[in-house]
Amino acid sequence: MKPTDRPVTSRDVAKAAGVSQATVSAVLNGYSGNIRVSAATRERVLQVAQALGYAPNLAAQALRSEHTHLLALVVRAVQSHPYDQPIPYRLNEAASRAAYRSGYLLLAYHVEVYSSESPAKLVRHLRRQRVDGVLLDAPDCPELVQEVIAAGLRCVQLLRPQPAEGVPVVVVDPQPGIAAAIHHLVTLGHRHIGFVGLESDHPVDRARQRAFFSAMRTEGLEVDQKAIQLVPSYALESGYFAMQRLLDLRAPVTALLASADALTLGILRLLYERGIRVPQQISIVSYDDAFVAHLYPPISAIAQPYEAIAERAVSLLIPVQGENREAFASARVVLPSAFKPRASTAPPIGR
Repeated sequence: MKPTDRPVTSRDVAKAAGVSQATVSAVLNGYSGNIRVSAATRERVLQVAQALGYAPNLAAQALRSEHTHLLALVVRAVQSHPYDQPIPYRLNEAASRAAYRSGYLLLAYHVEVYSSESPAKLVRHLRRQRVDGVLLDAPDCPELVQEVIAAGLRCVQLLRPQPAEGVPVVVVDPQPGIAAAIHHLVTLGHRHIGFVGLESDHPVDRARQRAFFSAMRTEGLEVDQKAIQLVPSYALESGYFAMQRLLDLRAPVTALLASADALTLGILRLLYERGIRVPQQISIVSYDDAFVAHLYPPISAIAQPYEAIAERAVSLLIPVQGENREAFASARVVLPSAFKPRASTAPPIGR
């Protein structure tokens, strides 16, 4: 099937997929009524629509109903380099796919564009677009969340939520992944394991620290407080200087857990400058798994489930018939992290 020269209609999709136009509308536009569509039929319709180049007429949909079938992703403020914050890219990509599968389009808004303005201006833009829902990627300030709530916009906070009542959140539990990572290192023979994390009171950062201490206790290991480096930011430079301090210890660590991929980049840079090889002389585990699988050596990582985060968040944004508003407002989805061993971990020297 090839895209046609004229605009493709839902009738074209229905004919090519061998289903009724009402079924196509149920899949692509969300107007299900009493129609039930199987998973196989839904997938076939989506594949045919993509192959034909079908694009829904959002203006016409908005006129027929209260919904525009537009969702917004408000992307967190990034730092000076793209690799400082790879997670917004992964979330944008995953959320776009999740929205498309549900018959929605995703618009991305970057906080930097409004950095000199109040959050109210960003929210005015969201209202002007008549978006049906807003995904807040790790909002930096509670004022933004409050402005979105005050505007009556349906929203979900992702990964690093601000304290706010009446807003669902989708977060990741670091404990399963960190526990598995520490067990993996101990099984290899490591006993002196360090940790580089963010010096912060945010619950997400505190949870990663607690998970590390808990895993060490579970493995029967004492934590060397000098091997715990808390840094001011999730930036390459922070990882670089933290690794410098760890190497200056009288008894340097044989393995290290970095609580963000950007920190891992800085750690690897310092190790390369010092001629210290990974994993022959030190084992490295990174938290996030946004891109470290593509480094050399591929870095063992505690992965956050970006596809599942986006899928659950988008599903929360899309209202369902008979929905309990209180249940929506109090929804808290906690997804597990997972450890992925790769070539950056090996037994310590002498084992």
